[in-house]
Amino acid sequence: GKSHEGRDLIYMIISSEENIININSIKEDLQKLSDPRELKDPEKIIENSVVSAWMMYSIHGNELSGGDAALQLAWQLAAGTDSTTLEIINNVLVGIDPFQNPDGRERYLQQIQQIGSKINNPDDQRLSLFGLWPNGRGNHYLFDLNRDWFILSQPETEARIKTQLEWNPQLVI
Repeated sequence: GKSHEGRDLIYMIISSEENIININSIKEDLQKLSDPRELKDPEKIIENSVVSAWMMYSIHGNELSGGDAALQLAWQLAAGTDSTTLEIINNVLVGIDPFQNPDGRERYLQQIQQIGSKINNPDDQRLSLFGLWPNGRGNHYLFDLNRDWFILSQPETEARIKTQLEWNPQLVI
């Protein structure tokens, strides 16, 4: 999807090469499990399928570290060779939504540019800690996207829900 200001709403899927090759069948199994009332043997799908986990970051644009954490997770899953990482990518289809609120993030980054200083200010009430109003918490129309899960009035939320209904994650963070 796109935000109100036309920014792309992106996500990535990371898993093992084998899981990515079989991603369509995994997606079909996840769809079947999302409503198992019609399934004759859901246990068979559960035993033979990978878990779908969805990680969402920076729903508030002024929470900048979330996007950084998303990129760190993506790098770890793509490049990590330790046993824990390999176990995750072999058994989990990981969806990462790095920036749920790109418009608020951009507004907040612009504010940091405008009020930043090369001189350290020890005042814990300084403007650079809190930003201006409107800050980056809300999207373009200052809507707090955490309040839009049911109404689905914002394009960012519509895109997020559409993607989750497509992938049917069993774990959402």
